[in-house]
Amino acid sequence: MKIRSEKKVASRSSEQVTCNLSDQTLYTVNLIEEDGTFTPAVCAVQSTFADCPEGVTSAHYSPGNGALFVIADGAAHYLEKGASSYVKMAENLGQRPFFADMYINTYAATILADGYNMHFYNGFGHGSTECVHRFYDGCEHCGRFFARDYSDGLRLWWAASHAVDWEEGINGSGYTFLPADGGAVLKLYSYKERLIAVRERGITVIHAYGDPQNYKVDATAGYLSAEGIIGESCAICDGRIFFCTAGGLYAFNGSGIERLASFTGGRISSPSFAAACGDRYFAVCNDKYLGDGRIYCYDASSGGGAVCDICPDALFCGPDGVYAVCGTSVKKLSRGGSGVWRSGKVRPGGARHAYLKQIELSCEGGADVTIVCDGVERSFSGGGPHTVNIGGHSFEFTVQAQGRLNAVRALAEV
Repeated sequence: MKIRSEKKVASRSSEQVTCNLSDQTLYTVNLIEEDGTFTPAVCAVQSTFADCPEGVTSAHYSPGNGALFVIADGAAHYLEKGASSYVKMAENLGQRPFFADMYINTYAATILADGYNMHFYNGFGHGSTECVHRFYDGCEHCGRFFARDYSDGLRLWWAASHAVDWEEGINGSGYTFLPADGGAVLKLYSYKERLIAVRERGITVIHAYGDPQNYKVDATAGYLSAEGIIGESCAICDGRIFFCTAGGLYAFNGSGIERLASFTGGRISSPSFAAACGDRYFAVCNDKYLGDGRIYCYDASSGGGAVCDICPDALFCGPDGVYAVCGTSVKKLSRGGSGVWRSGKVRPGGARHAYLKQIELSCEGGADVTIVCDGVERSFSGGGPHTVNIGGHSFEFTVQAQGRLNAVRALAEV
């Protein structure tokens, strides 16, 4: 007698899993995270400024006389308000030239100090004079020009009045030394009726007061600490002095220093030159995913940050916003645009095989999503829901968003 046997295989019941992919962010490009949503941070649009010379390394806009100044290939040029071509004002500049705005003989003027000569423009033309002292950085405060000595980072000079007036005497120029603990002065600001020195290791408040014949300059004995400040990252934003260290973004409000964002162990490194306007701060940095020389944008109103795929040669605060020099083109950085959100490897079933059935986006504006699994790719446009029907162990999602991206959800069977 032959006996037939049957082998019974227990079937595994499947379940449907909904994944909120917004929690699986690997990185974003040009998207600021705000309350769990992602908003396009900035777009670069052509401005009304004429194209500038090639090789720009820094730029400065003067609100007083409406001129744009650029340094390119060791020479300084300016573009007068409403003009279509640049005028060369100086060449063969020394190391680390800097700009400062002030009034000279009642005219709004901009000076450029390069360590050896003082070049100036007052709305009617430009001129030059030999520097009485070599300076590293400076600003006008209470009718006088203050500057840090080029070679001695603790020595602070003041002029008799403006930057080209160094007459000695009771009412004239002078200098003082700041306490050594704060390190060298990097930037000087006239801020909230006080002279502020941003230094290597913090902030020093300087008091300049008294009648001309009894003029005194005193620095606070201590300083507000923030180790390793990067001088070129300083900018006035949201009524505060913003600056970066290697580890993060900080703000000084006149009485204290607040840490706004951390760079340690993250995607951002090597912050360098910066500019700000209103509540938006922009600094050039290196990015783990995009590469070197990109723009980091921080929105002080929301506290969100984003890295944008823009590589500027210079940034400056211009009329109603921040502008970027890219090659010979001058572009305005405006709110909006598009951005990219990318997930890490998503495993809906853990170690098990999963069958991705559906994808849905909650977004304002157009959006495109691409899904990759084991070499198989699916792409869809619009919010959805979209039927996917691909299986595998891990999935990667990339969303190109034209507006606010509120959520990305996927439905899988495991």
